Amino acid sequence: SIESKFRNLEIDALIRSSKDVLCKSIGIYSSSICYSQYSKSKIKELLEQDWIEKVILLPENLFSQSSIETVIVVVNKEKSRKGEVCFVDATKCYTKKGRLNILDTNKILSKLNTEDDDVKWVQSLDIVVKAETIYPKYHTIFHESNYIEGDNVELKDIVEKVRITN
Repeated sequence: SIESKFRNLEIDALIRSSKDVLCKSIGIYSSSICYSQYSKSKIKELLEQDWIEKVILLPENLFSQSSIETVIVVVNKEKSRKGEVCFVDATKCYTKKGRLNILDTNKILSKLNTEDDDVKWVQSLDIVVKAETIYPKYHTIFHESNYIEGDNVELKDIVEKVRITN
């Protein structure tokens, strides 16, 4: 199908730019690159090299011919925070213009420069590899709960004790 060929081309472009660049590569891709079955092994290769620095989830409706969800993937062979991947949810960083959303780069830069864990979060590379996805929304949920699918968790560890009074 055309869709699967497109997705294959996207991950192939990410891998190619990552390997060919001397230091840093930045690209915009459909968000499916973060979690599609075909992409998983390719993304894992980049993670094992510790080259993925940031993944930024962008607002929908940025492009006139498509409303697909997109991400910016920053690959940096000389990143300063080794063993970590930074995730940013920038889905609210836009202004409306007709049917399109216009990206507000100042808001995104502000999110990137903050230390606020509710805006930007940094995951350990081990956790990202285990999760098998670089989709920012997945890591937001993980960040909030500290557990990922497949973890053995006992109910007593996640239930809050409540005191009942009459």
